Amino acid sequence: MPIPTATPAPTTPTTRADDGIDSIDGTGRKLLAIYMVGSDLEDDDLSGTNDLRELITGYNSLPDKQEVEVVVAFGGANKDGWRGMKFANMSQIIEDGKDRAQIIEDGKDSEFGNETGPDAYLYHNASANMDDEDSLKLFLDYIKSGYANFDQRFLTLWDHGNSYKGFGGDTNFDPSDPMSMGEIASAFRRSEVGEFDLIGFDACFMASVEVAKVVEPHADYMIASEESEPGHGWLWSEVIRYYAQQDGIVETGILMVDNFVQDVHGEPNAWGKTLSLLDLSEYDQLVATLNPVLSAYDRNLLSDTEYSSSFVYGSTRARSYGGSKKREEPPVSIDLKHFAQLLADRSPDADTKADIDELVAAIDEFVVHSAHDGSRPNSFGIAIDAPELEKYMDYSDYKVSSAWLKLEQEYSELLRNDTQAPTIVANYPRVDAGSLHFDPSTNAQFADRTAGPLVIIGEDHLAEVTGIYGSVKPVESNDGSFDDYFMVVAELEAYLTENENEYFVPEWNQYWFAVEYDPNKPTAWIPASFAGWFEAGDQAYTEYTAEIDFYRDGQSDPELAVMTLVVDGYVDGHMEVVWHYINTYQEDENGEITFARASYEIIPGNAIQFWNYGFNLNYPADDTWFPTGDGIVSFTQEPDFRLEHLKFRDGSGHVLGYEYGIWAEDASGNPVLYGPFPTSPRMAIYEDPWEYFAVEVPADWIEENSDTANYEVFRASEFDRNGSISISAKDGAGLSLVEYTDQVESWLKDDNAQDITLDYYDDSPGVWFEYAIGDTAGFWLFHVFDDGTVVDVIYTFPADQFEAGRDIAYRSFESFSVGVQ
Repeated sequence: MPIPTATPAPTTPTTRADDGIDSIDGTGRKLLAIYMVGSDLEDDDLSGTNDLRELITGYNSLPDKQEVEVVVAFGGANKDGWRGMKFANMSQIIEDGKDRAQIIEDGKDSEFGNETGPDAYLYHNASANMDDEDSLKLFLDYIKSGYANFDQRFLTLWDHGNSYKGFGGDTNFDPSDPMSMGEIASAFRRSEVGEFDLIGFDACFMASVEVAKVVEPHADYMIASEESEPGHGWLWSEVIRYYAQQDGIVETGILMVDNFVQDVHGEPNAWGKTLSLLDLSEYDQLVATLNPVLSAYDRNLLSDTEYSSSFVYGSTRARSYGGSKKREEPPVSIDLKHFAQLLADRSPDADTKADIDELVAAIDEFVVHSAHDGSRPNSFGIAIDAPELEKYMDYSDYKVSSAWLKLEQEYSELLRNDTQAPTIVANYPRVDAGSLHFDPSTNAQFADRTAGPLVIIGEDHLAEVTGIYGSVKPVESNDGSFDDYFMVVAELEAYLTENENEYFVPEWNQYWFAVEYDPNKPTAWIPASFAGWFEAGDQAYTEYTAEIDFYRDGQSDPELAVMTLVVDGYVDGHMEVVWHYINTYQEDENGEITFARASYEIIPGNAIQFWNYGFNLNYPADDTWFPTGDGIVSFTQEPDFRLEHLKFRDGSGHVLGYEYGIWAEDASGNPVLYGPFPTSPRMAIYEDPWEYFAVEVPADWIEENSDTANYEVFRASEFDRNGSISISAKDGAGLSLVEYTDQVESWLKDDNAQDITLDYYDDSPGVWFEYAIGDTAGFWLFHVFDDGTVVDVIYTFPADQFEAGRDIAYRSFESFSVGVQ
């Protein structure tokens, strides 16, 4: 086979094999070509090795191996055998990757890339950069010169992908400088390799119109994912079988889409999958129908509020892919059809609505077949770069059209000129959730909630509204001064009612996510934020995300990452984390981030630093990220996720009360923090005169005169509004804790108490009873001291205030401490 003369500028001698052999005649056969940049996927997880082994498994299962010819370019990882670039045919790949069981017999091992001898590889350049345009061109030249007359040709580019930002990540060079879309286009154009039947990307985020624009001149069809690719991508044992045995390339692509989405690939809960097959012959029609929509918005965006509101509504609510909350990084792309549907929902006029309908029809023709696993609803197969990405104007050559680029510039101007933050027009601190006419199928989490705040927000370009819950605590500045920060513990969804810009924020039961990472240590709190709902099969799931530093086993330096919890159930009911996964990403010097293709689950040996954010109440428009007080948590076991009633303390050890706020932000990034407001009465410390104990009591309750004859040391009451508290200290007559517990239970039964529940505190401040007598709910905590003194803390509430009373009583009980000095 003649070797192309163009080489990627080697600094060491290039090794070639089979020089001078005639090209292979593929008449009646199919060609599968793979350009595999191993990158950190191979360095860290052997993802390239695993896929080559899958390829061997699939090839060996073929009844007629002559149906398909395989050629692979691999390398681009910083490990033995993978530095530089090698070309290999299928027989060489099989020899290169023989199982370890064969070592004694023929001296082979199961590692790829470390064979020697003139027949080991078709081509070898130890210094090639696989992110270089010339390296891809060399492989395309090799295909052009060495493989002729094949009935079908299928080329796949394998590695990290980031849509219009590029492809690749050779770790022997600068992985933050991948091959750009322009370089890929140039490699194809210069090689004149001809059209492929199918070009695929076993990589993240590549099912976009920007990538299709580059691929369209060189292929009939394209297959790629809008989202990241969990696990290590496609199941190559099936890919080669489908390709070899299906008559048509469309049938092959459809089977690949369904297999990737449905097959567990060793990870039964690996949600987050999308894949689509695109008909590139429909690309021009897609652009032709897109441009009139873009032009209509371009003409009116800066002058017509209906158009600008419609565009903001579509761009901020469309299904998005990529992005980081902590890094304030916008998504890589949004689903084009979902974006169009949202524009149509608020279309300002009939003509524009008709143009949008034509665009949606063209998208349906362009997308031959697409699928997702349920976790990415409104993924219809083709994405477009998010319109707010002004910072990425360096990628203007890759935009779908000049009309899209012009509209993006208009949109950027609109956002720059909007400097006014949203305003709270009206607020209702507590409303009945049942009166808001929620659709139970989409609001099941709070179907049984009875109260929560509701706000009406004045803003034409509202982008995001969330309910945030946390505690106010002082934080020391660099100059030694202290500012009060509203530290966010949990971020929940704010529900849009049937009225425009009217949002309901449910009350929070103060249970949130924690993880046991070491059986000998307390659990660690997870500052997770609501990310969305999805359905898979007949089950509804909720996703929450947390920003973390991720230390994989043996790493001293962390990777930036987002952890996702997939939850079966809702905050108010049974709730179980059924799967979690971690997506790492890199940030370059310009602040741009690139997500890795692989996702990870926590295993023993990993460590995590969780991050949460807080608002300086002197400057509430700005948020600041803080590492959580748990520090770096090192997992000595598999993670055990759970919901816990969270308790945070200030520097003096006192339990902090929870507060809530509503965070609203417009498309320009102008924010407003409404609040924080206490979720229940603020608590104040009461210390008894003899310094036996201290306990928190509602700060705004009215203190009454205590009855010293009955050893009462404190009484406060607003029973008609919410309840009362009585604290007494008395001689226990030598009773033990168990004896006094039995006595209290007997007293309650004598008073015909119903539903008596008893519990002990783990840290043993005392024992408490929860009970009901007639229309009254009661909560009783007591502690018996060594000298026989008994302290009783008794809360009483009207029965209809039971839940609120329980929260107040338990917060008080949790603050109970003995031996106050």
